[in-house]
Amino acid sequence: MAAYKPTMSYRLIYIFTIHDAQHEGYWKIGKTNFDSVNSYKQLPPNCAELNCAARDRIDQYTKTAMVEYDLQYTELARRTVTFPDGTTDTELFDDDDVHNVLYNSGFSARKFSNSNQDSEWFEVPLSVAIRAIQAVKEGRTALTAAEKSEGQISFLPQTVPVAPKKRAITLRDEQMDCVNQTLRVFRKENSMLWNCKMRFGKTVTAYALIKKAGYQKVIVVTHRPVVEDGWRNDFDLIFGEGDNRAFLKKDRFDTDSSVYDAAMDARNDANLTAYQNSGKAFVYFASMQDLRGSQRADGKFDKNNAVFDMDWDLVIYDEAHEGTQTQRGQKVQSLLEAEKNGKAPKVLQLSGTPYNLMQKYENNVYTWDYVMEQKRKREWDTLHPGDHNPYADLPELRILTFDLGKSLPTSYRYETLEMAFNFTEFFRVWTGDPARDFRPLPAGAQVGDFVHEADVRSFLDLISSENPESNYPYSTPEYREMFRHTLWMVPGVKEASALSRLLKDHPVFGAYKVANVAGDGDAEMPYDNALTLVKQVIKANRYTITISCGKLTTGVTVPEWTAVMMLTGSASTAASGYMQTIFRVQSAGVLDGKQKERCYVFDFAPDRALNVISEVNRITKRGRTNEEQNRVALGEFLNFCPVIAVDGTQMTAYSVSRMMRQIKRLTVDRAIKSGFDDESVYKQDTGIVMDEDDVQLFHTLSDKLSEQKAAKKETKVHINHQGLTGEEYEKADKISNKPKRERTKEDDDLLKKLQEQKKEREKVIRLLRNVSIRLPLLIYGAKVDLTESIKMADFITLVDEESWQEFMPKTVDKPLFRKLLKYYDEDVVSGAGLRIRRMAKAADELPPTERVKRIAEIFSHFRNPDKETVLTPWRVVNLHLSSMVGGYCFLNEQFDPQEVLEEPRLVDQGQVTEDIFLNPEARILEMNSKSGLYPLYMAYSLYAMKLPGPEDKLPLEQTQALWQETVEQQIFVLCKTRMAESITRRTLVGYQDWTVNTTYIPHLLERMENDPQRLAKKLQRTDTWGKEGQPMKFDAIVGNPPYQEMDGGNNASAVPLYQLFMEQAILVEPHYISMIMPARWYSGGRGLDKFRSEMLNDERLCKMMDFSDSNDCFPGVDIAGGVCYFLWDKSAHGECKVISVHNGKQSISERKLNEYDTFIRFKEAISIIKKIQLRESKFYSERVSSQKPFGLRTYVKPTESGDIKLRYSGGIGPFNRADVTSGLDWIDKWKVTMSYLTYDHAGRPDKNGQRRIFSTMDILPPETVCTETYIVIDCFDTEQEAKNLMAYLKTRFVRFLVAQLAATQHLSKATFGFVPVQDFTEEWTDEKLYKKYKLTEDEIAFIESTIRVME
Repeated sequence: MAAYKPTMSYRLIYIFTIHDAQHEGYWKIGKTNFDSVNSYKQLPPNCAELNCAARDRIDQYTKTAMVEYDLQYTELARRTVTFPDGTTDTELFDDDDVHNVLYNSGFSARKFSNSNQDSEWFEVPLSVAIRAIQAVKEGRTALTAAEKSEGQISFLPQTVPVAPKKRAITLRDEQMDCVNQTLRVFRKENSMLWNCKMRFGKTVTAYALIKKAGYQKVIVVTHRPVVEDGWRNDFDLIFGEGDNRAFLKKDRFDTDSSVYDAAMDARNDANLTAYQNSGKAFVYFASMQDLRGSQRADGKFDKNNAVFDMDWDLVIYDEAHEGTQTQRGQKVQSLLEAEKNGKAPKVLQLSGTPYNLMQKYENNVYTWDYVMEQKRKREWDTLHPGDHNPYADLPELRILTFDLGKSLPTSYRYETLEMAFNFTEFFRVWTGDPARDFRPLPAGAQVGDFVHEADVRSFLDLISSENPESNYPYSTPEYREMFRHTLWMVPGVKEASALSRLLKDHPVFGAYKVANVAGDGDAEMPYDNALTLVKQVIKANRYTITISCGKLTTGVTVPEWTAVMMLTGSASTAASGYMQTIFRVQSAGVLDGKQKERCYVFDFAPDRALNVISEVNRITKRGRTNEEQNRVALGEFLNFCPVIAVDGTQMTAYSVSRMMRQIKRLTVDRAIKSGFDDESVYKQDTGIVMDEDDVQLFHTLSDKLSEQKAAKKETKVHINHQGLTGEEYEKADKISNKPKRERTKEDDDLLKKLQEQKKEREKVIRLLRNVSIRLPLLIYGAKVDLTESIKMADFITLVDEESWQEFMPKTVDKPLFRKLLKYYDEDVVSGAGLRIRRMAKAADELPPTERVKRIAEIFSHFRNPDKETVLTPWRVVNLHLSSMVGGYCFLNEQFDPQEVLEEPRLVDQGQVTEDIFLNPEARILEMNSKSGLYPLYMAYSLYAMKLPGPEDKLPLEQTQALWQETVEQQIFVLCKTRMAESITRRTLVGYQDWTVNTTYIPHLLERMENDPQRLAKKLQRTDTWGKEGQPMKFDAIVGNPPYQEMDGGNNASAVPLYQLFMEQAILVEPHYISMIMPARWYSGGRGLDKFRSEMLNDERLCKMMDFSDSNDCFPGVDIAGGVCYFLWDKSAHGECKVISVHNGKQSISERKLNEYDTFIRFKEAISIIKKIQLRESKFYSERVSSQKPFGLRTYVKPTESGDIKLRYSGGIGPFNRADVTSGLDWIDKWKVTMSYLTYDHAGRPDKNGQRRIFSTMDILPPETVCTETYIVIDCFDTEQEAKNLMAYLKTRFVRFLVAQLAATQHLSKATFGFVPVQDFTEEWTDEKLYKKYKLTEDEIAFIESTIRVME
């Protein structure tokens, strides 16, 4: 597309007539703008160039009517004005000014039959019309008597007549609409918002409302008293002669609420009271700052009492978004709006950017925005041919976005989770405080200089380097002329000062006079001083740059500004602040006799520009909007405010579809923060528009996956029916915006179907979640260039088959994944992925301490896919390793993940800490890294111990070199898959080309199971790690091994894996081992009996932390039986220090682990068990049935008839005795049964730290059997014995004993190993049992603190 269109143009006045009966004797006096390279001195009246421009304009509205006209006069509409101080300036005048001279001189305009309004055709001699132009140029408002006579034209100065006639104001159509709509609203409601941009004429329209409604007592409150002149001048235009209404105000406005003039306030109160008593109408103008200083508004001074006592008819807040939302601002409003004398006032809020107010309003809003204004400007000649266009002076706005990511090689430094380009970081200055600067002040740098000065200079060079093919705003002499005076917005005062210094020394910008209104030091320049400075600088210099960090962005007009450079804010910048700033340059203006036609916004954070535009369109469109309505609104905006993407020499205007696509890409923060556990990653119609193929695909997916509700329970999904067609969905979306009274039954039926399908969508998304939440980690580790986006389909080739099985759900293969791609929003996924990778790259620029924090922050947004794939949170890594081996912990002593320490704290665990972290030759091995966070912690602790001084006092290069040395020489990582290797590398060194000692061993689990000795030797070989010399000797092995592998059944069929890694670690012969794993090994079971025995009898296990509830360690992760981590020390022998965590409290003991075959968690339980075992010899582990007490599987159901009954999960029904294959002796006895599953999910206690243990319990009479859903505890000949056993089982005493062995959620014979057999001819209670076994009060209290009452 074409380069920039000119910002300025000349204006001329023309006079012509049409020789027909209707126009005979009349002259049309109009204006037009045109471009010219000539100076105004080369454009005299009636010259060829002026005449040509006039004819072009006249032809636009006469050619269609086939009218012939006679052009008689043209002249530039330019005049010189003299100010009181003797200085002069040039300004343009309008055809309206010429018309007013003629009106004031007694001439009238023609009213045509189709309109009652004046036209621009005047019954006046040509010579008089020309004299009227001259009068305007001389600053006169009327002609003398001599000038009004026809004759020779004379341009001699004349005497200005006294008291010219004032012309009445005529409201424009939209202003009248606004007044009428407000009056309609005020009949039912008390408040109204005018969302109208500048130049709408809010003051004139407000006065018209007052006049039409007859309001007597009106107050106008503003946060900016400087606008008082506008309200005063417009008052005279509306309330003319014959209207006794008064305009009142204080003698002086106090813009500082701490200022008080008692005498002035008393006079003001008396004046207001007098007017109130007289019954005269008035408008009172007040300052919000002054009102906030009143005692009644919680201020300091006893003032403004008459203002607050007045029973106002109408309260108007001008620029209502300012100063009204503070606590005292709200108090002022409540006082003014309070009901007095039985009535409450009407409230009118006026604002051009009311985005912080819109949520308070529904239908009581009148909107007049930029699009409406520009649309009316463009349509004016068609609707009002030949008439004056009141919008003609308002420049068109154009927004140009520049992606620095493509032009500035180091742009990744300035990207964060929240923003695509962080100007705060880009313009950060040295403070001299190493803690804030992240490093000491470099040699040659001064406090207040830019930290990234080289990048800032590169940026200035980029936008100003002379290049005829470049489209940067200062790259050609032509562009520099167009943007002679611009406003640059920067993040802060110090940043403005640093930029000002850099601009003065720059080869191009040194020619520009800089007006830094941000101020010096930490304080901004006072408002009035800032505006004065800018005006003086612009007047005295041909080229200027105004630098601001907030001043002059609201309520001020600097006509000479033709562009604003947005160098502050972020992607989340508030729409209000952004729009207020950019509209500052849209004010009408004149420079060197030229009228401002266009103005530009240069935004170097494209994300922010597009987000703001999207937000403005969303907020200002009342009611619900669908995508099509958004598309239409956005299309209108782009039509009148083109948004143009600049990429090198290419300038491409955004189309609606491209912008909507890009905006979606930019709304990635939700996707990133949720770890892709958010609806934004899916297409809008996913799960709603579905055909038979979609339904079948989701049935397949449901069969393969467990439904995962966002971070909550798992159940199976049932997709009930086919969804809507695309046509139905589109129609339903439109119907949803219809008022209910306008809907047909067919409409309501379709909406009901849509609502039902939205529930189906929720199910579909819960299924897709299984895949989605695994993507961020794969994106993070992907070996793809930073400039490339990763598409969903790319994962199929990027991820090798073994890694796919490791990181994706086991049942979702690549062909199935390919079928799911169509449900994802590719723009959001790729946009979020790019942001994640660039954030990781940006971390490479930081000192190691800050880099570790940044990597941990990125990981904090990733989710745990399932119980097989627990990604160890950074909190757990710190909790585990600091308490076992010590080192540097990044969290406080409560391990609050929200409280990341500024400086990591050293945790000293004695000898182990000294042996590992004070040994410069120490080697650390992590077995089975997935995220790299374990080696990250260990690497940082080694690095920090070697630092020669405080990190922030050392050069960045030195600290990064020490980090590289630590990783390359001391950290070693074993990975199960290639992708895990890539992710670990990214965590340790980012995108640096450094050596990382990772090794991927194919089929790792099989090698551990089949030949662990050989694998141990491989890990000890130097060539495995690319090293030379003696066999590897590891000082410590750490990690979080995989917990289990599904073998095709349900979770009960999961095969444990973690024990293989511990056994393998011992074979590698390190000095120390510390791992975290499920605590299910305490009670043995599938593949764990041997491991349990070895662990309990290994005296090298010297310290263990046990969590009975996994949530105390892994918040939000349910691991049946809890978790533990431990320290294994090859030189240790003797007792183990056991720290048990229950309900958030710790219990510490030192004991042998092999006192029992099973590990007993709580030291308090050991004394109780010993007392029981000393007295009893028979325990229920000898009586409880096996898993299938009657040989009947879970799926066995009752038969149609039978000679006995079957208890199954669905109830009781008939069954055949002949089909029972075991437990035949129990059939005809009274049986006590219970579910084989514990009541407490994953062993979790309730909020009081108590468990119930047993779930469903029942007494089965003779001739009743059960499926394997239940186990039989015991059988009796009498019902009473069964009842007594039932009561016994419900005691806290029994359930406490079972809890000591129930390390999983499944009950078996073994879990009843501590429960003694009693005489069940008598009833047993807790009190009776406590007494029998002589339990102490402390022991009883401990039992009852862990087990709740069971009815």
